[in-house]
Amino acid sequence: MRNTNDGPRALNHRQPMVAVIPPEPSEAILIDLMKVMREMRIQRLVDHIGTTLSGWGEDPRELIDIPEVRETCQHLIDTGFVSYLDFSTSIKPPQELIGTLGAMEVFLIATNRRNPEITEAFLAEVETMLGQANLTADAVRLIEDALS
Repeated sequence: MRNTNDGPRALNHRQPMVAVIPPEPSEAILIDLMKVMREMRIQRLVDHIGTTLSGWGEDPRELIDIPEVRETCQHLIDTGFVSYLDFSTSIKPPQELIGTLGAMEVFLIATNRRNPEITEAFLAEVETMLGQANLTADAVRLIEDALS
């Protein structure tokens, strides 16, 4: 006889969302993706959201070593995009998000940090970045709501 104890958990499992970012994304593209990510979170259609940066697969350098990628990651922070991502996709990610970026990974790339020492000052900087990104995402949402 088959054990059915994991039935409810299996039924509640949702596939994660991966937001694919093109090189040099426009504000409009990011805002459209933010709307989708927000709705997916509100309606609980996904458990996790990560992002990938497309267009760099042929470049032999690591993403953090590509200035344009660091600029794109900073843009993801400045627009509030990171607010809808999982905090991190490198700490026990679901299988489907391995190789994607969460808010922390975007921050590390944007600030050109490899293996930073986790200090109170570092955590305060991350908290400040996320707080500002959340405020920006809320402002973008309010503007978009007013325009629709």
